[in-house]
Amino acid sequence: MDRDTETKNSDWTVQVTDGFVSLVESLKAKTTGPALRIVHAIVHAFIIITVGISVLTLLVIGSIRLVNAYLPGDVWAAHLLLGALFCSIGFIFWSKRRP
Repeated sequence: MDRDTETKNSDWTVQVTDGFVSLVESLKAKTTGPALRIVHAIVHAFIIITVGISVLTLLVIGSIRLVNAYLPGDVWAAHLLLGALFCSIGFIFWSKRRP
């Protein structure tokens, strides 16, 4: 009889433990999984934005130096030409905006 009682008790404890573990894993999958995906997306977006701003800055600096090398005059001519180009692009985007 002692073995039967012991076996029933151990089966019961195993079932409760398995139920608790499955509950914790289910909660973890429902909460931690989406949170990790959101954090990964935020980190990747931050890296992409940082690299994009760096590349854009280097492109502007390089274009000013390139125009300055081939345009007569001082650096003001390069600034004037590229400033007019950027203003034109800005006016085009401004005219296409929705009021």
